[in-house]
Amino acid sequence: MRPYTEVHDRWSFMNPELPNPAVGGYPGAIQFAGDGENSCHCRTPIATYYGNIGPRVGAAYSLNERTVLRGGYGIMYSRRGAVGGRAGARNGTGTLGFSANVTFPSGDGFSPAYNWTNGVPAYAKPPFFDPTLNAGFVTGRPLGGGVTYGDPDIGGRPPRYQNWNAGLQYALTSTVTAGASYAGSRGDFLGGSGRGFYSNQLDPRYLVLGNLLTQQATAASLAAAQAIAPGVRLPYANFSGTIAQMLRPFPQYSGVTDVYGDVARSNYHSLQLTIATRKSNGLTLNANYTFSRTEDNLIARTGYDFDQDWAVGANDQPHVLNAIVLYDLPFGAEGRPGSGNPLVRAIVGGWQVSGISQFRSGRPIGSIGSIVGACNLPSAGTCYADFNPAFSGSVRINGDYGDGDVLGPNPPAYIDRNAFVSAPSFTFGNTPRTLAYDLRNPSSFNQDLSIQRDFRAGGSVKLRIGAEVFNLFNTVVFGGINTN
Repeated sequence: MRPYTEVHDRWSFMNPELPNPAVGGYPGAIQFAGDGENSCHCRTPIATYYGNIGPRVGAAYSLNERTVLRGGYGIMYSRRGAVGGRAGARNGTGTLGFSANVTFPSGDGFSPAYNWTNGVPAYAKPPFFDPTLNAGFVTGRPLGGGVTYGDPDIGGRPPRYQNWNAGLQYALTSTVTAGASYAGSRGDFLGGSGRGFYSNQLDPRYLVLGNLLTQQATAASLAAAQAIAPGVRLPYANFSGTIAQMLRPFPQYSGVTDVYGDVARSNYHSLQLTIATRKSNGLTLNANYTFSRTEDNLIARTGYDFDQDWAVGANDQPHVLNAIVLYDLPFGAEGRPGSGNPLVRAIVGGWQVSGISQFRSGRPIGSIGSIVGACNLPSAGTCYADFNPAFSGSVRINGDYGDGDVLGPNPPAYIDRNAFVSAPSFTFGNTPRTLAYDLRNPSSFNQDLSIQRDFRAGGSVKLRIGAEVFNLFNTVVFGGINTN
């Protein structure tokens, strides 16, 4: 699959190995597509990957006239990265250097900045093929800006899913069939949090410096930092910024977006049970139940350790039940009550009732955040709350979700906030990314019902009359729980 290119090569990216002249040759400078000044002499920095092969195989074996075994395996691909339809695949890593944000301030704050009759004042027009764009945190330059990075290897890899299944289907009777299957899936190269180094995150090993991280890098603060973490030093001469900024992988930039850093993974395992009937005595049934578990590391509190946040997925629903029932009302049908009465056949004959029932477990409650600013992680990632070691009892309070005056000025809380405490400064918190205390959002149940009948209107034309009721029992599906 060919990676993203722009028809006139009007895009740019940060090269993490290219010396930056603005900061004494420290690695990390802007390059441009094409063959012009300060370019990569390429249409794209992303290498074409030729291994996107998707084989599929399946087999079925009949043990006897009632029993069939089935299995299959396949590799499939989704869309993302430099070869997909989202996350940088439409506009690459950006167009830094190809646009100008021009302002013309008023001299006194209320008079016009310029007059149309004199024309627009002169300004530098793009493109600017300057490798030092957005570099800063050095004496004589403004604060650094943000840049983007496109990984040349991972960028060419779309999300890959390996899917497999094995199952048994058994005919209980001539009209009833039951089945049991195992189905699994593994996802690789999935989009998630950016990688720590290429997102310009502070390495967690420097959190031991504590409050020094927020201090300006002076001779005194640098000496204090070196006493705790020997080896730390200024990245380049005339650096101007905090200790935390000094220790970032690319200290000349305020931030780096890891556009194609898709390294997240997922696993899915499920038991799937089915029962189906062909129409018998007017009844048709199709029901299935899935017991499953989804795990992934799509979101990481620090991009240096994705596996730390390997957890139950945000969309995990362990119990899913679906049932579809169709029933032809027996009145007026041949051999049924009223079949000999033309009036009964005309009024109540031929009606069909159908219903769809659906139940789904609630999704996991997501991360529990600390009080804003409590954990103080300068450029190091995201922090969650800590479990409260002094807490005991049930974390669920005030009855079922939805109990109480949920629309009032003081709606009830359903999770005891005393079960959590803010993480200490310069720590990430010890609660999991999802499912702390096995907490889940509300489950959902829905029942739809319909009744209909077809009437012949002459020839091959039929007239259908019916009525449908959605959410028959008016079941409320609550949104996710606020975990602030």
